[in-house]
Amino acid sequence: MHASFPRLAALALALLPALAACGGGSGTGGDALRPDQVGAEYHLCSLTFTPDGGSPPALDVRGAVMDTSPANLPVLRVGKTVAGFELEYLKKGDVLRPRFQGSYSTRADAVVLQFDGGGDLTGTLLLPQKLTLAFRAAPRRLDLTGYGFYTVSRSDYERVSGKSFPNARDQISGTLAGSLSEGACS
Repeated sequence: MHASFPRLAALALALLPALAACGGGSGTGGDALRPDQVGAEYHLCSLTFTPDGGSPPALDVRGAVMDTSPANLPVLRVGKTVAGFELEYLKKGDVLRPRFQGSYSTRADAVVLQFDGGGDLTGTLLLPQKLTLAFRAAPRRLDLTGYGFYTVSRSDYERVSGKSFPNARDQISGTLAGSLSEGACS
């Protein structure tokens, strides 16, 4: 039994929206970036936690915690062949070089870092366990802009800032912003 041309045409028209939504492959709206595209050594140029409502004040985490002298710039090494990374920096006024490691995944325009371990990351750098960074190819950059609200403890915030905020809530909600560059920070 053969279907008539009008029936085939109607079926094809009905399927067009579903076929278009597939995006030609992964169904994610575009091909994910590959490790060889994003893999590099990035300098941490800025990292700021901004509490909701402006109190306590925004905190330059990079400047408060890290030695930012040219010889000791904080660095994020993103694997070119393996989806792993390492964040390394020199603590201000110290000889220790803390390293946080993890794995990453990619999207069409972003790199998603998943840190291994736990509380030390939040307590030391006010970072969540998972970060999504927008990727720019030229010049190669990773940007963290207005990262969704998340919460840090007041004691962690005070430790990183080096100041006391007795009137702040025990849990401080805020956003994170920052940038990383393969070349020099501008």
